[in-house]
Amino acid sequence: MKFAIDVQTMHIYMGKDSANRTMPFGSTVTQATPVTGEFQANDLPSSGVLSNKHWIFQELSFDPTSRLRRGNLYQPETQKPWPADQIIDHPPQELTSVPKADRVDEFRFRRTVYPYEPCRELIRLPRSGIGTTLALGTAESWSLWRVVQTEFSVGGAVLVTLKSRSYLGALPDVDLGKINVDFHADVTRALDRAADAAHRESPVSVVDQCRNALVVCLARWLVQENGKPHSVFTEDLGELTKKVSEDNYCIKTIAGLIARLHARGKDNERVRRQSRTPDEDDADLAVQSLGFALREFGWIATNAP
Repeated sequence: MKFAIDVQTMHIYMGKDSANRTMPFGSTVTQATPVTGEFQANDLPSSGVLSNKHWIFQELSFDPTSRLRRGNLYQPETQKPWPADQIIDHPPQELTSVPKADRVDEFRFRRTVYPYEPCRELIRLPRSGIGTTLALGTAESWSLWRVVQTEFSVGGAVLVTLKSRSYLGALPDVDLGKINVDFHADVTRALDRAADAAHRESPVSVVDQCRNALVVCLARWLVQENGKPHSVFTEDLGELTKKVSEDNYCIKTIAGLIARLHARGKDNERVRRQSRTPDEDDADLAVQSLGFALREFGWIATNAP
């Protein structure tokens, strides 16, 4: 599947062998840059003006509740002179509907376009690019997304599923560089579950996932910053809270608050204490409390990415 963007009008053209058919308006197209360990903001496009140096992501769907985007990924085409192609330019509907469709040749024009082809550069990476981080946007404003699935469509396009590296406002973004590398996977999984729950699950489930994330993060923080043994990884929130020094009173208080909210989600505990069931406001409080704890740990990204 070929893809091209008109330099002057920003019209999008697609086609199997040549990008010569006009695409309808409504498809969001973003410049994409693979993120490496040495990634800097100046690696991104300086503006929205296209060039032949960056990949293109064509969004097909977006689900904010699961923080997933799905679309086609293209790389600059290298098999033809840059940047020109021949396209069929908006033939009138009455002309294309007549039996002699070959008359559409009257509307074939040479235009200056930026041509792209399916992004095989991604597929050539280990695991077909799964796990690769892409920065979508420009140096002025961008967001980070992780490739979680890659596949080829019938038309030959590289179809990718991206998951947001940020929590879309549910939680502050964590700087993994401030966390022991051995803990990255555990912390990321726990926070991902909490953020996903915040967007689509019941208040009781949100509180439960926030408590679980706090247990995971608090245990790793105690090992990393306080020299506690790895055996704390098997302990529950109550025992972990006892190991927090009085100097970190705010962390102890937040842990106690989330523990009480979690208990209210259990029917027997709610009856025993005559407390109410957690509602949406309580779920928001649990999410904000988890974010507060992450800030107290010193794990928050101070600037992007």
